[in-house]
Amino acid sequence: MIKKQAFEGLAKSYDRARPTYPHEMYNTIVQTWKENVSSETSKPLVVDVGCGTGISTRAFYNALEGNCNIIGVEPGRDMLASAIENSPTNILYKEGSAEAIPVDSESVDIVTAAQAAQWFNRNLFYCEVQRILKPNGVVAIYENNRDWENSDFLAKHEEFLEKYSVDTNTQEYYSRYYRNFPYENELVEKFKNKKTSTFLWNMKMSPTRFLEMAKTSTQVKRAIKATGVEEVDKLILKNACEHVGADEQVDVQYNTKLYIARK
Repeated sequence: MIKKQAFEGLAKSYDRARPTYPHEMYNTIVQTWKENVSSETSKPLVVDVGCGTGISTRAFYNALEGNCNIIGVEPGRDMLASAIENSPTNILYKEGSAEAIPVDSESVDIVTAAQAAQWFNRNLFYCEVQRILKPNGVVAIYENNRDWENSDFLAKHEEFLEKYSVDTNTQEYYSRYYRNFPYENELVEKFKNKKTSTFLWNMKMSPTRFLEMAKTSTQVKRAIKATGVEEVDKLILKNACEHVGADEQVDVQYNTKLYIARK
């Protein structure tokens, strides 16, 4: 289950600062779905689980130019309120969890989880996906990862997190490899026709906007708790300012991973 408290009070800055996802990735999901549907099939029903403030939900809706029915499912009321406020009225949002998705059985064409599956009880989530997907329906898990291997700026940010971000409950420190989740193996066990795709892209922003974005993460929240907000702000801004280009922007490079399979 997504931990509501992990993002409590962050909805406005989260929605404003967090990146979206590459358009090509959504095209891949839609094309995969279309491979096994008849030409007479009308709008797909898409359910975006753990939708947060609706960043991915809106992006998917826009990628399909509104030619879909889409539901965002989110347990956090703060996030849900922000999603509703900032989305077209024909996007539906429901309070619910990955382990109890509030839609009918075999009614859904595409289930997505953007930057959220790490928080799920994934065994229960996969059972729910099996329940709600139509035969041959598609499940897609995707995450934006900082491409620290190809960016000195982001490598230094990872070093900062590894030094200062600690879970006070377990005393475990952050590792840049924490997103090595076994999605591929899990999808092979539960579904068919699994495939993985990678999308490399970047976005530029000011150092202060990068700081705002960084502070929406649970890892930076932990660093703030351990070290103090002033020290964290100083260190993140120092690294960003040391890596600005001639345009006074930092180049934030992403490696977006898409894990997709079929019921």
